[in-house]
Amino acid sequence: MKKALSILLFATMIISLFAFPTSAAWDGASASSSLKGEGTQDSPYLVETAEDLAFLAKSVNEGNSYDGKYIIQTADIDLGGKEWTPIGFQDINDAKTDGKAAAPFSGVYSGLGHKVTGLSITEETTNHLGLFGYVLPGSTEAGIANLTVEGAIVIEGVLAKNFGVGGIVGSLGRDAADATTKVYLLNCISNVDVTITVCYGEPRMGSVAGYVFNGTVQNCVANGDVSVSGTTTSRLGGFVGQTNRTQYLNCIANGDVTSDLESAKVTARVAGFCGVVTRGGMAGDEAEAQYTVFENIITNGKVFGRSGSTVMAAGIAADFYVNASTWPGKDCKVKMIYCVNNGDITAESTGDSAYPHAGGLAGYPGNGNTDFEFLNCANSGTVLSVGGKEQRMSGLVGTVYSKEAEYKFDQCITVGEMASSCFKCANTDTALLTCTANADDASLILANLNVEAMIKPSELQIAGFNPAKGLAEPEPEVTEPVVTEPAETTKPEDTKPADPVPTGDASIIFIVLAIISLGGVAAVAKRREN
Repeated sequence: MKKALSILLFATMIISLFAFPTSAAWDGASASSSLKGEGTQDSPYLVETAEDLAFLAKSVNEGNSYDGKYIIQTADIDLGGKEWTPIGFQDINDAKTDGKAAAPFSGVYSGLGHKVTGLSITEETTNHLGLFGYVLPGSTEAGIANLTVEGAIVIEGVLAKNFGVGGIVGSLGRDAADATTKVYLLNCISNVDVTITVCYGEPRMGSVAGYVFNGTVQNCVANGDVSVSGTTTSRLGGFVGQTNRTQYLNCIANGDVTSDLESAKVTARVAGFCGVVTRGGMAGDEAEAQYTVFENIITNGKVFGRSGSTVMAAGIAADFYVNASTWPGKDCKVKMIYCVNNGDITAESTGDSAYPHAGGLAGYPGNGNTDFEFLNCANSGTVLSVGGKEQRMSGLVGTVYSKEAEYKFDQCITVGEMASSCFKCANTDTALLTCTANADDASLILANLNVEAMIKPSELQIAGFNPAKGLAEPEPEVTEPVVTEPAETTKPEDTKPADPVPTGDASIIFIVLAIISLGGVAAVAKRREN
């Protein structure tokens, strides 16, 4: 324990050495008249101030998608807690958007390791809410990288139906059969709390993103708490609300997630990482290859779901939702590889005929869904199912109904007094043959450390553009040595060594991820000591 705390202190001291310039706080109204740069890879547009960021939002929302364009942020930006209008929108209510149905952002945005602080959204101005509202690839790939966002989204009385809310982006990508161009979210951190109360819609909510479709998400951290009450239903995750055909690699979610729908008899889907994985998008043979993958994932926050009807609560993903009426085929394909949940899970149904499903990894992998895998995963959180007609819970998966399933549970462990690893599993004897219930703390700590060792900054390019360009210091020039006559030997003067030069935000994010991971391990170790 002392060693872990020492490492945390040392890492914190190292981070304090890194400093970035910061622009003045935004007044809530001012916007630049243009951005410097040409939008190319060699000369990207520059966002240097809050006014520049406000100009970008205004420009995108007026119809300039920045398709094929590149933008970099050159300083920390403070939005001052003023009401923010998201960059890009999609809205089913034309009156709110001057008759325009959608105006997405379709470019590549790199924060270069900088922050946007003071984000505040309290009004429903679009179907998708976040720093970026609606990001949709156009002729090329689109995405966001190397950015930290801090602030809060607090909405009361939202009327829209299927909207996405996330600290960094409300909706990323498109859930459509012709959606072949990918979107990216790389090396990002969200310190954004998301809260919706007395809502009449169906929110997809996460500290990072509301929706992510057909994307690649790597090396990102969600620190914000996510909560909702009074909705018609909910799809909440500490990281993302709803997703499909997306690969999540090397990510951590630390926030608490709460869906309290006690007053309404509606379904609550809530998880430490992802609320719902849906089946959708591609048609024909290509659809059969479209998996959603969670790999090297750690969740540490508490998860609580309550409703008068069905509740699905889990550490990684609550529900695998098969919508065969909308998309061809019947399977929602999911893989979890090296995933660790350390947060406590509670599913509570207040209705007499309802079923609360609770699992350390997944809550309810779909009625009739047959294609999912859980490989080398671990759960240490206490899993609890309360109320309803029948309590359904286990250390790994709450309930599995598939009778002719092509699913696997391999080398998974659960720590704690759980009687089984899967409630109502078909083919239980073979499916769970290599899994261990009631594992010891040493196994859990090892699982955490194994995942932590795999977490490292992403070096992916987006549309041929290196979003980390500008992070690293240039290589020193090499010159020919100059030969001179030897000089007289003198006593050298005392000199002060130069200050260390930051090597870029990729290093910072790596350190932050290490801190958060070790924090989760330390918390678990302390809990076991008590």
